[in-house]
Amino acid sequence: MHALVIGAGLVGLATARGLLAAGHEVTVLEQAPALRTRGGAVTVWPFGNAVLSVLGVHPETAGQPITGVDLRTPTGRTVLNCDLTGIAHEAGAPAVVIPRRALLRQLASGIPIEFNANFAGLTHTPHGVTVTTTDGAQHSADLLIGADGVHSRVRARLVDATPARPTGMATWQGLIPAPFAPGTRMTMMLDRTRDCGLMGAGDGMLAFFFNVPWASGATTPANPLAELRKHHRGFAAPISDLLEALTDDDLELFPHTRHHIPRVWGRGPCTLVGDAAHGMPPVMAHGLNQGLEDVAVLMTELAGRSDLSKALRTYERNRRRRAVLAGALARDAIRLTGPAALGHSLPMLNLTSLAPANTGNAVLGTLLRSLSHRRHDELSALAVSRPPAALHVVRASAT
Repeated sequence: MHALVIGAGLVGLATARGLLAAGHEVTVLEQAPALRTRGGAVTVWPFGNAVLSVLGVHPETAGQPITGVDLRTPTGRTVLNCDLTGIAHEAGAPAVVIPRRALLRQLASGIPIEFNANFAGLTHTPHGVTVTTTDGAQHSADLLIGADGVHSRVRARLVDATPARPTGMATWQGLIPAPFAPGTRMTMMLDRTRDCGLMGAGDGMLAFFFNVPWASGATTPANPLAELRKHHRGFAAPISDLLEALTDDDLELFPHTRHHIPRVWGRGPCTLVGDAAHGMPPVMAHGLNQGLEDVAVLMTELAGRSDLSKALRTYERNRRRRAVLAGALARDAIRLTGPAALGHSLPMLNLTSLAPANTGNAVLGTLLRSLSHRRHDELSALAVSRPPAALHVVRASAT
């Protein structure tokens, strides 16, 4: 089978690796002239990392394995510890924070990508689908996977042209040489109106985020760091140390949006993966990890059915419930205005600190299990024993 994947982002490349490992012919079409390596770091949770491992990608070789998550108040008081050791053992892979560019390059190794290929339209044929690019070139295949992100043109042609909606929040984030040793645990500090965090990202780098209210169409401040320092005045270390070390050039703004997730993600031999199907805010890395869940379920459904269209519709039905749940959590987990923000006010955080010692482990473990199909074992059984010659198994550091 020949498959076209539209979009050479993280999930599109993971899909291409899965298809290649299953013995299919794959072409990735990317509208940019080269890999898009901008952006900070991404978090791969254990079940997502287990999928990557089956695909021959090992982010722990270029990122920072994370052993736990600590929730603190602005004074630095820890109110909840979430240990990841148990869930990592269950998944057979650690949680990892890795620079996005490093993971992208690992995923791209050995993948046939045609750059400057800007999707213009598609036509269903008796034998599959034909994609036309803006330069007039045509590409025919048996299967089409739209992985072209939250502003997906493939989604607009297949199922829904409605743009993703702003959620009223945004994230200032970045990746810098670590000004202090971040350790192996993710630190989150918040109260009712403020939310931020940091974590090591491997190779001496530190990733950080500051979530802020953000009205649709708001103007980007001329001096965002001054605004962040003012808003987070009084925060204890390590946030105070981080704010002291940052410059305006270290900050990237990402307004949050969320897609309506349709019941059907495609037609005929066409479907969607990742943000093209279920764009959601970058909270707790649900977007990337749900994209990796797409890959695992898609590969198992394609292997188990002879009717391609039925396999794709089954994949979509199986994935939708967890994608909807992840999208709601990503939207609602952090609210800094309105009644929902009371859930992480200081009184509530102080009550949280009275919970039994293993509460954090149970809560985070239950959350990650509920969002995963845990099909990495099935995917591993379906993958060929040795990847095709064009597909390199990536273990070395990629920066």
